[in-house]
Parts: sequence; structure tokens; C-alpha cells
Amino acid sequence: MPYNISHLMKFIQEISQRFLPSGTRSQLIIKNIFGSLGLKLVNIATSFLVIPITLQYLDKINYGIWVALTSFIAWFLILDIGLGNGLRNKFAEARAHGDFEKTKIYVSTTYILILGLVIVLLGVFSTLTFFINWSSFLNIPQERNIEIRNLVLVVYLIMSFHFLLKPISMILLADLKTFLNDFIKTTGSVLSLGGVYYLSKSSSTSLVNYAIIYTSIPIMVMLIASLWLFWKPYKYCRPSLRFFNIEYIRPLFLTGSMFFILQICGIVLFQAPNLVISHYMGPAEVTVYSIAYKYYSTIFMFYDIIVTPYWSGFTEAYQKRDFEWIRNVIKKFNSLWFFILIIFGLLIFINPIFFKLWLNKKIVVPVGLSLSISLFLAILLKMMPYLSFLNGTTKINIQIYYTILEVILFLPVSHLFIKTFNLGSIGMALTMAVLTFPGVFIYRWQVNHVLKKENPLPS
Repeated sequence: MPYNISHLMKFIQEISQRFLPSGTRSQLIIKNIFGSLGLKLVNIATSFLVIPITLQYLDKINYGIWVALTSFIAWFLILDIGLGNGLRNKFAEARAHGDFEKTKIYVSTTYILILGLVIVLLGVFSTLTFFINWSSFLNIPQERNIEIRNLVLVVYLIMSFHFLLKPISMILLADLKTFLNDFIKTTGSVLSLGGVYYLSKSSSTSLVNYAIIYTSIPIMVMLIASLWLFWKPYKYCRPSLRFFNIEYIRPLFLTGSMFFILQICGIVLFQAPNLVISHYMGPAEVTVYSIAYKYYSTIFMFYDIIVTPYWSGFTEAYQKRDFEWIRNVIKKFNSLWFFILIIFGLLIFINPIFFKLWLNKKIVVPVGLSLSISLFLAILLKMMPYLSFLNGTTKINIQIYYTILEVILFLPVSHLFIKTFNLGSIGMALTMAVLTFPGVFIYRWQVNHVLKKENPLPS
């Protein structure tokens, strides 16, 4: 056994050297990647285990309602006006220049601004929910309207605390501590799974009880982690009312407002599919689509482990004019993408066996849905390294224009595929693929243009 493990670790090391660049910055990033790998495995296992438990507790219809509702609520939880991503870039820039006082000012200003936003949004959302006919919106019986409205209010109230605590994740990412950030999330997920399992064995079906358990436990973990981090390792940038500086609002907003537009567009493109499917075909079909998407997006989760640290790595490298490192990283990611395509093929091949073992034939995923979701995700993964560089350097104007165009085209294109061509949920996945595909060429061109302008290659 030790012989086999040593050979496995040697193989992983060879793969990392083949696809990932070397150097001090890269070594720190790779250290976090491998540290996050085990946590991501646990997180993925947890996300898969919670589905059959939830389906058994809630049933297929209620699970579809839950997925659609959380998609809707997520729209409001990104309304931080981009302050989170603005803080991430500004924190990384200040750290790169060794200005620790500036990091404290940015952190304090961000927390206080977000607290104000939470108070305002709680009032707005609590009022708005009384004017929405949830039965028509989700295509469910009218007698469940009050039940769903109360559920939405409870979940939004709980998740507002996540909204308030979110900056600590951005600080960890900016400081290239992705392992610690993933550890906090994984701990919350595992404890939440335990809570859902206990609930399924000790009470009758209740969407409200499920929502409270599932959403509140990760937030408690994040609260405890935030208190400890600002007490010990990040004491130097602990938020303080005394360090709130109105002059720092403008640079945060200038960076953050652009990310805010992208956040709004992103939430429409990635959360609206569940709502559109529920509207056209009912919540039961949302269950099939969302579970299939979760299965194939495991590749996205692993790929995200690798790409996420490079956002702030690109920020630091760009500030220090290390363009050779940037080019090398992007080249390696382009090579890695072809390996990812093979994994997609493998997941499609084992799909029938895996779903039979996982959900005991409760959910059947059509081959067409598997292929179309895989196509969309493969295109998305191809874009991610380009977007990571552009986001890390705040070169996102073109991205904003193109993403707005995607949002404008989303409903007519999805209607064309779902209703006109009668493709159902397959049409939704194809909609995402068609809208995303041109971005690969647009963002690749922009990255090359920026690098050529800042540091032309010798002819």
C-alpha cells in the first residue's frame, strides 16, 4: 500500500509540474491548490450525499421548489454593489505594495458599507415578497402561496448574515489563502449535511425546517471563523469604525461597481435557468436539470480549485510587471483544458451506472441533457483562465458589454430552444452553450491585446 501511495503522489506531482508553472508565487498557489483538493473532494461528496437525503425528506416536487427559490434569493444576495470583488483586488494590490494600513482601511470601509446595504435590502425584499404571486411564479398550486412566501422570508433573513460575513472570504482569496477559505466552506457543508440527516430521521416533511437547518449552519461556521481570523492572523486588518474612510469608498466603488454589473448578469445567466424551467415545465423538471448539472459541474468545482488562486496571483504579477509568468500560466491552462475534455467524456460514459447507484433510479438524466450540459461547461472552463486574468487586473469593460448582451438574448434564445424547438431542459443547456461560446474568442483576444500592449514580445 505505501508503495502505491508513493507512486500516486509522484504521479500527481508530475502532472502539476507539467500543467502548472513554477516559481515562488506559483509555489504558494500550488500549495493552496493541493491543500484545497482534499477539502473539495469532501465538499463534492457532501453535496452528492445531501441530494438523496433531501429527495427522501422533501420529495421531487418540493426539492424542485427549493432549488428554484434559492436561485431567486441568490439574486438579492449578490447586491453588494461588487464591494466583495472590489475589496479582493484592492486588498491584493495593497498587500503587493506592503501597505498594511491601507488593507485595514479597505476592510473596515467594506464591512460598514455592506452592513448598511443589508439593512436596506432586508426592508426592500421583505416588502417585495408580499407582492409576488409565488404560485404563478413557480407553477405550483395556489394554496401553497402563503407557505412559500413565509419560506422565502425566513431563508432571506438567514442568508443576509452570509451576505454580511462574505468579505472574510474575499480577504482569504486576495491573500492566496484559498485552502483556509475552502476549509471554512467544507466544515459548514459537512455539519449542514449532518443537520439535514438528523432532520430527515426526526421530523415530518417541512420546507421551512429544512431551509433553516441547511442555510443557518454554514453561516454559524463562517461567523466563528471570522471572529477567530480577525482575532489572530488578520488582526492587522480587523474592521474598525475608526478606520472607516469615506475617501476609500470611491476606489472601492469604481472597481466594485463594474464587478456588480457582472454579478447581476452572472446571477441571471446561472440562476435564472432553474426559474425558467420551473415556469415552462414545472418544478419536477428543475430537479432533473439541477441534479444533472451538479453531476457534471464536479469538473468545474475541481477546475475552480486551480483557477481561483490565480485571480489574485494575476493581480500581484500585473502590479509587479511579471508578464512572463502570466503568459506561462495561461499557456499551461490551455494545455490542461484538453485533459478536461477527456474527463467529460468519462463522466458521460459512466452516467447511467452512477445515477443508478446514487439515486436508486429516482432520477433519469437523458443523454441529450448530459451532452448539452457538458458542452456548456467545457466552453465555460475554456474561458475561465482568461476571465481570471481580466478580473484580477480589472480589465472588464468588454466583459461587461458582452455579458449584458448575453442577458438580453437569454430569454428569447431559451424560449426558442425550449418551446419553439420543443427541447425542454436540453434547450436550456444549449442556450447557455450558444451564448457563452463567442466569449472564448473575445476574451482570448483581449488577454493577448493587453499583454501585447503592456509587454510586447520580441519580434
